[in-house]
Amino acid sequence: MVLPAELAIVCEDQPLMEEQEYAQFVMSRAIEVMQRRFTESVWRAFMEHKIQGRPAREVAIELGLPDTHVYSYASRVLRILRQDLAGLLDN
Repeated sequence: MVLPAELAIVCEDQPLMEEQEYAQFVMSRAIEVMQRRFTESVWRAFMEHKIQGRPAREVAIELGLPDTHVYSYASRVLRILRQDLAGLLDN
């Protein structure tokens, strides 16, 4: 597994944490690091549709995009996030 350098360094420096606390820490840090890798519209489509659970149509109208772009952008961010976190949150 290859992590973005920023995420790997922060994870290595953390003292022992409870499992849930660690998972929350990793996810929040990953989201922070990931946000910088995408344009604002791609990131907003992901956050609004996948994280906030808003309908793609509603997000598309708000962002001035076709519905299909919202699905595509949100899926792309989610896929890359899963790849970057693979193994970190497994027992």
